Amino acid sequence: MTAPERLPEVRGHPRGAEPVRQPRSRRVARRWPVRLAPEAVLLVAAYAAYTVIRDSVQGSAPVAVARGRAILHLEAVLHLDPEHAFNNYLSAHPVIAQIADYYYATGHFLITIAVLVAAYSRAPHIARRYAAAWFAMNLIGLLGFWLYALAPPRLLPHADFVDTVLRFGTWGGWGQHSVAAVSNQYAAMPSLHTGWAVWCAVTIWALTRARWLRVLAAAYPVLTVVVVLGTANHYLLDTIAGAATTAAGFGVAQAGVWLQARFAGTPKLPATGGRGAPTPPSLP
Repeated sequence: MTAPERLPEVRGHPRGAEPVRQPRSRRVARRWPVRLAPEAVLLVAAYAAYTVIRDSVQGSAPVAVARGRAILHLEAVLHLDPEHAFNNYLSAHPVIAQIADYYYATGHFLITIAVLVAAYSRAPHIARRYAAAWFAMNLIGLLGFWLYALAPPRLLPHADFVDTVLRFGTWGGWGQHSVAAVSNQYAAMPSLHTGWAVWCAVTIWALTRARWLRVLAAAYPVLTVVVVLGTANHYLLDTIAGAATTAAGFGVAQAGVWLQARFAGTPKLPATGGRGAPTPPSLP
């Protein structure tokens, strides 16, 4: 009898045992930072371009102030004017006001980047579609800044609003001449702080089933609305317009998906059970 054939030993695995292949999801997860690099550069470049364009579109101050007064009057008629109540509370609580000011100045950008990174790490195909919606909503927002220059509540004379950034000396705010000189302070309609927060909430909701994360995601836009109203940077109608801008961005992205499926040869979803026609892919 011949000796039984000996299987070669694979490092990390006993003889006779098949090497355990790493799950595809983990292999993809390890590669996502490399895949994300070009799109991260594009994201930073797009944000820089957005900032330059936003700050270069300067509206007429008298017209912007008149529009602000008109919005306040309309909200008062509709009994949808919580701006004074939130602003009075913050101005009476300096510590909370300064936290809100820094949240307003930095939170929207940092949280949006974190959500994008999380999306690309978990589901790159979803992330690309949602990133397309983000780009679209920013273009729509820029159009709003250009067509409808609007003075925020803090810039309305004799309207009894407290500019918390100036009152409490928030670092990096428009109270510093170097910041105020390059910032378009009439870019209030729509509120993209609100729009970005809604986008983050929708994206997180699509990425996870964890209840606590979904609760945090739903709370994030609400907190953002309270902050932008309390710091006298936006009107309630601005925040509604910001949420509508997000919806429009997703609509544009979905239209792009449909057009790609219709004209660019993207495989269509097969009909189920022979009934009905295939439908184009949609945003998850």
